[in-house]
Amino acid sequence: MGLRRRWEPRRDPLDAVWPSHLALFPDYAEVGDTYARSYTVVGYPREVSPGWFEPLMGFPDPITLAISCAPVDLGEAVKSIGRRMVWHRGSVAADRAQGRIGRAEDSVALEDAETVRRQMARGDARMLEVGLTITVWGGSLEELEHNSRLLESLAQGMMVVLRRLRFQQAIGLRRLWPLGEGSDKLREMDSRAWATLFPFSSRDVVHPHGQVMGINPASRTLVIVDRFQMAAPHSITIGWSGAGKSFAAKLEAVRSRYRGIRVTIVDPEGEYRWLAERGATLWTLGQASGFPYDPFTVDTGGIEERERQGDFILRLLRRLSPELMETWGISIHDALWHLMSGPPGRFTPDSVTAVTLDRLIEATDKADRRAGSRLRLAGERWRAAAGPPNAASDRFEVFDLSRLSESIKGAVYLALTEWVMRRMGRQEGRRLVIFDEAWRLLTDHSSAPYLEELFRRARKWGTALSLLSQDIGDFTRNRAAEVCFRNAPMVLLLRQHPESLAEVAELMRLHDGEVDWIGSAGTGEGLLILDDDHLPLKVIASRQEQQWLAPTGEGLG
Repeated sequence: MGLRRRWEPRRDPLDAVWPSHLALFPDYAEVGDTYARSYTVVGYPREVSPGWFEPLMGFPDPITLAISCAPVDLGEAVKSIGRRMVWHRGSVAADRAQGRIGRAEDSVALEDAETVRRQMARGDARMLEVGLTITVWGGSLEELEHNSRLLESLAQGMMVVLRRLRFQQAIGLRRLWPLGEGSDKLREMDSRAWATLFPFSSRDVVHPHGQVMGINPASRTLVIVDRFQMAAPHSITIGWSGAGKSFAAKLEAVRSRYRGIRVTIVDPEGEYRWLAERGATLWTLGQASGFPYDPFTVDTGGIEERERQGDFILRLLRRLSPELMETWGISIHDALWHLMSGPPGRFTPDSVTAVTLDRLIEATDKADRRAGSRLRLAGERWRAAAGPPNAASDRFEVFDLSRLSESIKGAVYLALTEWVMRRMGRQEGRRLVIFDEAWRLLTDHSSAPYLEELFRRARKWGTALSLLSQDIGDFTRNRAAEVCFRNAPMVLLLRQHPESLAEVAELMRLHDGEVDWIGSAGTGEGLLILDDDHLPLKVIASRQEQQWLAPTGEGLG
């Protein structure tokens, strides 16, 4: 016995988007279960700036914007502007001849026309015919009236002149359809003014030659920052574990390389080793892969620079072996300066090249055999961790310290900071240096002043420093750390630990809404502070960048 197939009417695919009915009234339309009212824009402000159109883009109730545009032939545009200028100049001349005060509108229109004509002559702008139709929606007539009043009030505040399409609501709806009709109320405007109608033109931070940091979740506009445009290019990123600060740093590193900026990353936890697959040179310390330089060698340079490098060697030994310097620090200090000094107590060109770890051990051993023996042990410990000097390309480099013991990791971190310092004056172009887990330097009283000096000098040599840490308290534990904090005009606050919110709010002068935002932010969300500007930020990444930078499944979710 066969089965009967139940007949069902064939559904039209357009039923999913097509309204059940359409009823037209003089100044509104009933579209299915909703109501709509269309307006056409007949007047714009005289001057507009990026982001001026943003209030309409962020209108709280449902509206639809239909923008129609077409380029105007350059010759026709020049002729049109010329005719307007002749007409306005004639009107002004006639008023003067009859002793009347000229109309302000003529003078302003003449000034605007002259400005646009010069821009077109230089090729900086083109003319376009632009029409704009706005349709507001409501679930009932009462809601439609409320939303209409709100839209009209907002437009008045923006100096935008609206006109209801009375007995023309069908025309307004047709303008919303794909390939629909354009507006009949066209306004000629130059391409710069036209560009401000789009959400990519924002009142948020948009540096002309910057790179994308993310979007403002409130306005859905891009935040584009060029750190090298600011008074100081340094930044600080503070976020709780899992807030996304390392992923944000990876994004900036890769995008900086797109722009030709050299990148150096000091990675204590091995979170950036995947960048080796993206073209970075990976230094895996602790596996005899070598070190970019010998930190116990005094480089050539002036007397002041040599003294600074000698002071660094003592700081490094203090970080490498605190017990050694506490007991025999004076003997090692005297031996080092004996090697670096000439007969009258000044440096000589020949003596500078002779400062090596082996020579320092030998000089210390002559003065105090026990001090020399302990210094030799510290030197062997360093060589086992860092390996021999091994130069490599420095355009994109990652120093992976994750295989080092905690006791020596701080010394290697400090040595890499000196490597950045020595290379700044010799490099060509800009460089971004990322210090992850920066608390290793900030909380050490002997290393923090050294980082402070690097902060002060880096800007002069086109080097930007980016410090990443989990706790804002790391920047308040000593004077040098506070100096670094004050000299970083860019601060990114990601999700914070609940116990540190009060301290963050006090130091950064945040209001309650901003505190609530960073306290409940998701991964990659936070507050970006650029000098006096505070704006919410959500770090965004393309699918390809997610796959590149988070191969283990981490990232922005």
